[in-house]
Amino acid sequence: QDASRARARLCRALVQRPGAYFFAVGDDWQSINRFAGADVSVMTGFREWMGHGQVLKLEQTFRCPQALCDISSRFVSRNPAQIAKAVRSAAPAIGPVLQAFQMTRREEVQDGVRQYLAALHQQLLSGAVPRGRNGRVTVFVMGRYRNERSALPADWKAAFGSTMDVEFLTAHRSKGREADYVILPGMVNRGFPSLRADDPVLSLAMPEGDTFPLGEERRLFYVALTRARRSVAMFTLQGKRSPFLDELVENGVVEVT
Repeated sequence: QDASRARARLCRALVQRPGAYFFAVGDDWQSINRFAGADVSVMTGFREWMGHGQVLKLEQTFRCPQALCDISSRFVSRNPAQIAKAVRSAAPAIGPVLQAFQMTRREEVQDGVRQYLAALHQQLLSGAVPRGRNGRVTVFVMGRYRNERSALPADWKAAFGSTMDVEFLTAHRSKGREADYVILPGMVNRGFPSLRADDPVLSLAMPEGDTFPLGEERRLFYVALTRARRSVAMFTLQGKRSPFLDELVENGVVEVT
């Protein structure tokens, strides 16, 4: 899903030799590296690029509960250019799969995240929520950019380290990773989705990308949601809600507390 047009041309040239075969694996829903030259059309138009080929869909997931699969799949599939898939899961649901919390000021977000972790810590201690594989659960505090690291409470290890491992990473860095709980502290307008324009010089060497509004950001949000084995908690600010969060609210899949 992250191939550039140059790499696609190279692969196409390799399989034009007699007796050469090409096997590709990818998920167009997770194509998020356009900044590095990736072109999602290599996946969505695979047969047009490579010629005849058999396509097998891997639609079983072993990570997210079904409710989170349904929410995230519906969200990313708003873009008609994405390949239609019906993602199935046998993972059990543990608590609410999606939550959203609204603060009045940006300075309150870290305290909100700390309160969320404290409540989870008490549930783990009491046994109301089962522990993870090594006796602790894993938590990602995930930012659209690295500056959201400030949402991670500095004392998390001393306060909650007996029941959880907490790590900050960006949504791009989270690809290929998973955690029991995901916290998105920056669900604000112009934050996630990012509205930063590409440098016009870079655009000379880049593919045009898909034409659906915020298509790449929509796929990045899908990646963020689907890192969670149990639940995603989103934090926003009064009067500055992310349009992605507004869309989830309009779809009736989450309420903002």
